[in-house]
Amino acid sequence: MPGLGASIHEVLFPPKAHSCTELLAAAASTKVCRLGRRALWSEALPSARPLRTAFEVDRDNAPALAGINGEDESEEPAEDEIERPPMWENLDGLPEVKVTSPAVAYFSKDIGSSEDGEMKPTFGCKCGGADWRPAMSHPSITFRQEFIDLHPDFLGRLRKLKVQLANDNTAKLQWDATYDLRRFLKPGDMPSLTETTPAIAKSGQQLRFLTFCPDAPNNYSLRVTALDESDKPIDYFEDDEMKLNATPGPPPPKEEVTEMTVMPPGQVAKDVEREIVKEPGLETGGQKEQGEEPPEMGDVTREIMKEESIAKQQEEE
Repeated sequence: MPGLGASIHEVLFPPKAHSCTELLAAAASTKVCRLGRRALWSEALPSARPLRTAFEVDRDNAPALAGINGEDESEEPAEDEIERPPMWENLDGLPEVKVTSPAVAYFSKDIGSSEDGEMKPTFGCKCGGADWRPAMSHPSITFRQEFIDLHPDFLGRLRKLKVQLANDNTAKLQWDATYDLRRFLKPGDMPSLTETTPAIAKSGQQLRFLTFCPDAPNNYSLRVTALDESDKPIDYFEDDEMKLNATPGPPPPKEEVTEMTVMPPGQVAKDVEREIVKEPGLETGGQKEQGEEPPEMGDVTREIMKEESIAKQQEEE
């Protein structure tokens, strides 16, 4: 008999006892699921550093693995059953941008290829200087943790960030703007320049980032300055420079016409008409005279008429 102090719920529904074996199995299963998810995204992304690449995918929206939707966790999903995240396509012809000299206080995970990330495809163009225009967004900038640890007062003094990207070969500005890092910062978040942070109006000569469109190998310099509440440069973070190099990408491969190639509307009829004109007996137009024998039909014309006759018979049936 249960004690007098026991509730009715405890009497009717006594707590289920879990053995040590069951608890260890549940913990191991959770760990395996977590490791499997991490391995999945590391394999799907083109870099060994998934959080520092331009192809970063929100892990909260990761595809479900075995066990999350009630499936048996002991059975591993087949390779072709695992949903892969969407990747960039049609990258042929994009310029190759590399970071030749990294900055001391910051890095950008999407401005160029380096140990910190890869160039985001939308920051380059395939048509050279003939199609030079602003990108849909601008590169992101993140402060290095080593720099923050070395300067404990930096985050407290930081208010704005001034950026300037110039082409060293042509002296043209591709990016010149100032950003307020505190305006949209959520409590507890680390200040950084995200690719959607808007520039302060009239804060530079080129507020929108211009894409990399080199007609020949070019060198670039990105200078970043941190500003305090009084819009004065922080003494140990002024014109911190990153060097980049951009080279034109190889031309896109020529498209091969196959049986699966989608032809424009009317293109098939034009091709057939062109072939008919080339057939013997059909080079000249005009009406035939009385008693004149009709010209011989070519192979293409004969095949077309045969197919039309068969199609007409099928419709009548």
